[in-house]
Amino acid sequence: MPCLRCGRKLSNPLSKKRGYGNSCYAKLGADKKKSEELGGKTSDIEKNFVDELKEMVSQ
Repeated sequence: MPCLRCGRKLSNPLSKKRGYGNSCYAKLGADKKKSEELGGKTSDIEKNFVDELKEMVSQ
């Protein structure tokens, strides 16, 4: 299973469950905090990208 952010292969069971490796998961937390500081807006492009990655991984 690849990381939903960078595409690297995930080997850690917790990372597989989350869908993100440790460093990407940490970056997502920083990105979320930054987004909240800017008004909490996530673009439709970002949402669609994540949805498409999740769909690809589940196949």
